[in-house]
Formats: sequence, C-alpha cells, structure tokens
Amino acid sequence: MMIGTALMVALGLGNAAGAGLTIDVQVIEASNNGDSPGAQSVAIRDLGATLSYKSFRTLSSEQRVLAVGEGTDLFLPDGAVAHISALGVEEKKRNRTVRLRVRIEQGQESLDTEYSVRNGGTVFVSAGKRATGDSVLVLAIAPHLK
Repeated sequence: MMIGTALMVALGLGNAAGAGLTIDVQVIEASNNGDSPGAQSVAIRDLGATLSYKSFRTLSSEQRVLAVGEGTDLFLPDGAVAHISALGVEEKKRNRTVRLRVRIEQGQESLDTEYSVRNGGTVFVSAGKRATGDSVLVLAIAPHLK
C-alpha cells in the first residue's frame, strides 16, 4: 500500500513538473515625473500601491511559453538582459505555485534571485535605475500554468 501511495505521489509531481506554463512579462518604467497616462493594467495598479512612485508607463509586454527547466532571455531598454527560468511547480492542496529564477545582468552587475509565485499571481522585480532621469525599470512577471 505504501508503494502504491508513493507511486501516485511521484506521478502527480511528475505531471506538475512537466506542465507547460505561460509567463507574462511587462517592463514598466516608474518615476515621479508626471502622472500615469490613460488606463492602467492590473500590474501597474498593484505596483503603484506598492512603490512610492506616481507615474508608471508600460514599455513592453510579452508572453513566453516555457516548460519547467527551461528559460528565456528578455532584452531590456537600458541594455540589461533578464534571464527568467521556470524551476518547478509545487502543489499544496488546491494551490499551485511556480518557482522562478530571475537573473538580471548589466555589465559587471547582476541580480540573481528565486521567487515562488502562485499560479496567476505577479512578482515585481526591480531591474535597476535608468541611465537617464530618475526613473527605474520594474519587471512584472506573472506565471500561468496550462
């Protein structure tokens, strides 16, 4: 009986680990110059409630499809490169969480961090200050399991 239970658990984890996912990535510029123009995405609204900036502008928005264990590169407007990897999927009861690794490299500097994000949730990652002005780049990364 223990072997059968262990096998079912292993098969369940294997299915979750093999699940494909779509990652929505928004590159957002946050600053204190002016107000945010027009309608705002949910990510920008949530970011505005978190940070003390008053102006947010979406510079780009992309979707990437990954399998667990795969990664993708995103080239940022300031010349940095964001490497986003899907490390795994964790299931606890009915909640599924995606483990992501985000590495941002610009010249000799880099940020390398792992995040656990619930399915459909969003994590905000600072991509650093822009060379011009007082604005910063923020990545809004939202994983969606298939």
